Amino acid sequence: MTSNASNAALATDLASMTGRATFMSVIMRLVGAEYLAPGEKRGGLKIRQGDALVRDTFVTGVSYTAFKARELATLDGITEADLDVFVAEGLQGYDGRGASANLVALTRTDYVDALAEMKESATLSRDGLNSATHDHVFEPLMVDGKRVRGGRVYVGNPNGPDAATPGTVYLHGLRVGRTVVEQPTHGWRTSRTGVKAAAKARIGRLLPRYVSYRLQEGGEWVLNVGAGAAVASDAAGVTVDTHAVDHIRACLAS
Repeated sequence: MTSNASNAALATDLASMTGRATFMSVIMRLVGAEYLAPGEKRGGLKIRQGDALVRDTFVTGVSYTAFKARELATLDGITEADLDVFVAEGLQGYDGRGASANLVALTRTDYVDALAEMKESATLSRDGLNSATHDHVFEPLMVDGKRVRGGRVYVGNPNGPDAATPGTVYLHGLRVGRTVVEQPTHGWRTSRTGVKAAAKARIGRLLPRYVSYRLQEGGEWVLNVGAGAAVASDAAGVTVDTHAVDHIRACLAS
């Protein structure tokens, strides 16, 4: 669900709530992927699809562990009545792979199985004890003299080959909105989604999207922060996702 709440109001609200979170907006070209052009055979002409120019709004500084805990709580809160609603929507997915796959309506079992897997995954992520071994190749991202939580800059690897161009900015956070500024030249790829993936996608509408951006020097992107991000996003017509805002509030309060 979405609301007409403005990005400016959200940015102001976040600034008053905590110093941990930063409201951001980025306009960037999606990478997309290459596929054979229509009518071409293996080794023939390829075209790139999905390389749209988009503007995203997102919030950095949200703990990934807190995010996963909130995600698990949301999944645990899905009721039998909610499953009934999902089934009644009549969404479809493919029951197999290849030419023999048939498009079928998602069943209650599909949703139950998908929900169980999503809960298991969220639990593992929440309880993970991963330790970073590459902190030496990054430094904090600083904007106007302040450290941006959820942001870092790749400075190069003194012990081996570089994984990215030094100066590349990495940002992690929760997306609260997106608008397509320019459609991809060759359109979007139409995928044959399986029943389980389709069921997970429907349940996933209740959850915010944890996003990661890699902004390389010389790339086609512009990053705005704080009030500037809010102004740019409202001007572009980016709508605020209230589900994501609720999750952000809960994570920052934990």
